[in-house]
Formats: sequence, C-alpha cells, structure tokens
Amino acid sequence: MVAKVQTEMTIDVAGEEVEGSGELRWSSGHLGAGGSFYNHSSRNTTWLNIVKVGEYIDSLNINFRNSFFKKIGDGRSTSFWNDPWLISEPLKDKFPRLARLDSCTNVKVIDRVIRDGENLCFCGSWVREPRGRNSSDLDHLKMLLDQFQGYRSNEDSWVWKLSSKGTFSTKELTSIINSRTFSVNNNFIETLWNNFVPKKVEVFVWRARHRRIPVLEELDKRGIDLHSVRCPICDGSIESVDHSLILCPLANDIWLKVLNWWGFGGLTNWSINEIFKGKANCVMSETGAKIL
Repeated sequence: MVAKVQTEMTIDVAGEEVEGSGELRWSSGHLGAGGSFYNHSSRNTTWLNIVKVGEYIDSLNINFRNSFFKKIGDGRSTSFWNDPWLISEPLKDKFPRLARLDSCTNVKVIDRVIRDGENLCFCGSWVREPRGRNSSDLDHLKMLLDQFQGYRSNEDSWVWKLSSKGTFSTKELTSIINSRTFSVNNNFIETLWNNFVPKKVEVFVWRARHRRIPVLEELDKRGIDLHSVRCPICDGSIESVDHSLILCPLANDIWLKVLNWWGFGGLTNWSINEIFKGKANCVMSETGAKIL
C-alpha cells in the first residue's frame, strides 16, 4: 500500500534541516493510499530499492514503515480509510469489508466525521447497508471514533513517531539505525570511530577487526576454491588478516618505519585487535595513541 507523505516535513540534508517540497511516497504495510505506487514500483528499480530500504530498516526492529501517522487539523487532506490517523494502521486494514462498502474509497475525514451541534458523528455512504458482521464492524468503528478529539483550525500534518519532535530527519533516522547496527554486546567487537582519520580508514579498520578483509584465509573459510592459502608475498605463513597487515615481513617493515618516524618503540603484541584495544606494548605520544 502507499503513503503519500507531504514533504513539508523537515528533512535533514548533510546535517542541516531544510523544508522539502512536493510529495514523498512510501510503500508500507500500514501506510497507503491506493495501489498505484505498488504497480509503478514494480516497473521502477529506484522505487523498488526504496521499498527494500524500508524493509531493511524494519528488520532492525525499528518499525520504520509504521512510524508515520496523520495528525488531524481540519480533516481536509487526510483519507478516512487509507491514512493512519485514528489508530496505528489505516482503517481500511482494520475494517476491510466496511472500506469496500464505502461509495468513495478515498473520502476525506471531514466528509465522514461531521459535526452535529456540539457532537461529532459518523456519516457513512454505502454501496449497500452493512449487515451481519459488517454491522458489528461498524459499531466497533463508531466506538473508535468516540476517541477522536475533534478538528482544529490548522491543516492536517504528518507526524513521525520515532522523533520526540514529530518531524522526520535523516540525521535522527541514521542515529537510530546506528544505535541498532553498532550496538556492543558480548558477541561483537566494540566499534571504534575516530574523527582524527578519514572515514574510509575507519571502515577498513572495522572490516579488519571483524575479519571482513578478503585475504586467502577468509576466502578459504567461505568455501572458495584456492590454489594455496599461503601469503603470496613471503610464502612464509597463511595469509590471515593479522599476517597480511602486520606479520608479513613487508608489512612488518612498514610498521617499523612508521613507528620509528613517530618516535615509538617496537610493537610486541602483533594483533590487529590488541593494537586497537590499546594493549599493544609500545611507548607513544598522545597523538600517536589517538591515531592507533
């Protein structure tokens, strides 16, 4: 299903919050307005990728695609059946049979919840009168509508439930994703980020510490058929992450030259994880410790 999210919501770009324009369409199990987007996305790789991003974020237990809902102002731009406004899901998902009986599937809230004196009441327009189970669903719907607080003078607006401010920003979403992706527990190596070095270096170090470098030992573990797993440079040992980055004579010479350049002593703990845990045995300056 499709949500048409007005991008008057705040969107963060490169750390700065700016006001967007036009519409942001988002595919969601609980956000939607008709099936046109689904049909369009099935032919458009860009939109399919956007949908996959939403699915991936949900897989991190963030519930992103259900995090948008409509806050009612004057009720003129919110679809009564298709937008999540009264409860956490669209009413057409909660009451699918009633939605199909409505004579106008994209009717607005203002056209179905009308003021009768000081009270608000539901004004249905049906293809045929609800009977049996549909009648029970209608009673349930009216009970939910009793919770509606009424209209306001401002326009309807989208609210993002994952933000305390209610406005969507990519910066805040990134922070939420990072908190789930890079959380530290007993099964994972602590993630170290350091503004002193370029991002690509930080990423490489993270991959090295998690054995995500495509050295011969790791490729062999993943079932790739290799002629040999020995180091192609020195042929003195298996090409592991530690060997290729530290223990290989060529890498070792580079380490010693760099350490001598910085005025350090030699390292005795030759392991990537020990170095970046700060347990390597060498004397270094404050700047050198920050780099390592």
